[in-house]
Amino acid sequence: IASIPIWFDYSKQEQQDLISAFLNTQLNEQFNEIKLTTKEKERISNKFYESIYGFGSLDFLIAQKDITKIFVNSPLDIYVEKKGEIEKTNVMIDEKQFSSLIMWLLNLSKKDSSIVTFRFRNLLITVIREPVSKTKIILKKICDTLFNFEFFEYKNIFNQDISDFLRYLIDNQKRILVS
Repeated sequence: IASIPIWFDYSKQEQQDLISAFLNTQLNEQFNEIKLTTKEKERISNKFYESIYGFGSLDFLIAQKDITKIFVNSPLDIYVEKKGEIEKTNVMIDEKQFSSLIMWLLNLSKKDSSIVTFRFRNLLITVIREPVSKTKIILKKICDTLFNFEFFEYKNIFNQDISDFLRYLIDNQKRILVS
C-alpha cells in the first residue's frame, strides 16, 4: 500500500480488489503449498483491508499498539509518542504521497482552514497548514473503551468473570455504565 501514492483515488471495492490480487499473487508465488478456500482468502483480504488506513508507510506506525501519536512534520521528519516519550522514526514518505495525503484528509474532513481536526475511524487527525505553520499532520489514536480492566482486576475490584462479561458487552457494542 505504501507504494501506491494514489491509494485514496481508488473506491473501496477497487482497494479490496487490489488487496485480494496481492494476496493471491503472494499465495501463488511464495506460499503455493498453502491451499485456502475462497472464503478463507476473502476473510484474510478483509482483515488486511480493515488494518490499512491508506496512509502509506504511516500504516505501519498506526498498527503499532504502543504508539499513541504520530507527528508528521515533513515527509522525512516523522516522530511518534510511545509511553509518553517522543522519538524520531526512520519511517519516511515521499513528497507526492505527503501532498496526496494532505489533500485526501482535507477532502475527508470537509473543512478548509489552517487547522483542521476531525475523527477518522480510531484516529483523531489534525492537519496544520500555512499561515499557522509549515504543513504538518498529527495522528492521535483514540480508544473507544475508556475503561482499564487490568487496574480493577489488580485491585481485586473485579474478578475475571465480571471482566470477561463487561468485555463481551463492549465488544458487542453495548453501552454500559459502571458506578
